[in-house]
Amino acid sequence: MYTKIWQKSCRSVCAIEFYSHSNVKVMSISGFKIGNQIVTDDMIYHVKDAENIEIRFLSEDGSTNYASAKLTYTQFLGLLPSQSEFDKLGICIIPCDFPEFENVPSLTLCKNCDIKIGRSIAVIGYQFEHRNMALKPGIISSYYTNSKGLGFIQYDGTVKPGNSGAPLIDTETGRVIGVVMNKEMAFVKSYKELMEITDANLKVLKEQEGKSSFVDVDMAQVMYANQSQIKRILKEFFLNATVRVGFALEIEHVLEYLETKLEFDLDSSGCCD
Repeated sequence: MYTKIWQKSCRSVCAIEFYSHSNVKVMSISGFKIGNQIVTDDMIYHVKDAENIEIRFLSEDGSTNYASAKLTYTQFLGLLPSQSEFDKLGICIIPCDFPEFENVPSLTLCKNCDIKIGRSIAVIGYQFEHRNMALKPGIISSYYTNSKGLGFIQYDGTVKPGNSGAPLIDTETGRVIGVVMNKEMAFVKSYKELMEITDANLKVLKEQEGKSSFVDVDMAQVMYANQSQIKRILKEFFLNATVRVGFALEIEHVLEYLETKLEFDLDSSGCCD
């Protein structure tokens, strides 16, 4: 069952990688092709220190590129619709007019699916610490509605940084029933809060550099170095974390956007039955 899901779907899932000016990878997420668009997480709008990006679709071995495109982050942002167009869904739909992606197959969205707790699912997504795509099995364990009123599918399965934007696939039909959104997990929210506190501390300490010293030691500079080390440790911990519960935005929210905002003909396109 899972072998068939992988063979049918893996070539439609991509890695979206963000690199700094010195070519250090600062972030990566997953995405998947629907019609002539790529669906992914809206975190792509605000990637700190990003200079260039690469979108890679991988072959069945999960690691070899068969279609890829590179562009600057500024060029990439220029292609995107306004973030406000997505009504705070937490997703982004990238126009996929790259000639390199012309032969990339589309996944199928599940329209009017009756998905029950206990149903078997699969996630095909990218992993930050490696350059490979992976399939993770799991089951639907519950449903969840966030503070914005958006419905999420809670699933039990391995969740890694880089999986955001990946498709949640119903193994019985092979169709996409959700978009993985790691930002809904508690440890992601805690990580963001800690990073915000650390960044605030660094800003204050930077402003105090050179204003006080103890035996010719700039204490603000020492504390700045300490906070920088803490920030690095937090980032490494987050990037290597593995949890067993994930959340995926119910695909009906994406369908509503495709139908009303993009005038996407779901029935005649053959991608969403």
